[in-house]
Amino acid sequence: SIPDLSPASVDENDSLIVRLTSHLITEADRLGASDLHLEPCMGRKDMNIRFRVDGTCFTYTKVPAAYRRALVSRIKIMANLDIAERRKPQDGKIRFKLGGQRSIELRVATLPTAGGNEDAVLRLLTAKDPMPLEAMEFMPGTLQTIKMLSEKPHGIFLCVGPTGSGKTTLLNTVIAFLVASSEHGVYLEDTPEIDCKMPNFTGLLTSAT
Repeated sequence: SIPDLSPASVDENDSLIVRLTSHLITEADRLGASDLHLEPCMGRKDMNIRFRVDGTCFTYTKVPAAYRRALVSRIKIMANLDIAERRKPQDGKIRFKLGGQRSIELRVATLPTAGGNEDAVLRLLTAKDPMPLEAMEFMPGTLQTIKMLSEKPHGIFLCVGPTGSGKTTLLNTVIAFLVASSEHGVYLEDTPEIDCKMPNFTGLLTSAT
């Protein structure tokens, strides 16, 4: 259950807000969410906390309106963003430690909204090694087609699907399939979500224009 928030005024450094933030991230990871949405409303309406699991967004819980700014500010502090700047979108990353030796990385985006509030979206990035193509449970004919197309010297490999469907995982797996120990390659992604973890491959951040 979420921490019991008392009616007293709190800010981003209050232990209640710190515990609530940690709880939401931990729960998002436990439920396999790809995204965590913090959506404040105008007036005295409660703040919506929503998770996206398998492409479907649903309301996980609600937070009293009095804590919406403190909660967003806490997220911004963790992502090394400017909490005094509420009129411009900001982007950052959080490295969050879970239980044991495990940690996850979250990509954070904030957006100014009506009433002087800010929405925040946290994308949970799973740092996993590329799996073999054979482990992705494609039908034999589909697997053979993917391998054949991947080995062509030119062309476009188009991978589409909803959020969290595995597009980046598949493309990294195809890259791992192509790159041999005697080769070196470069991939460009805006923004890089997961590290390919291949010694002969370099990831570059490119800004779309």
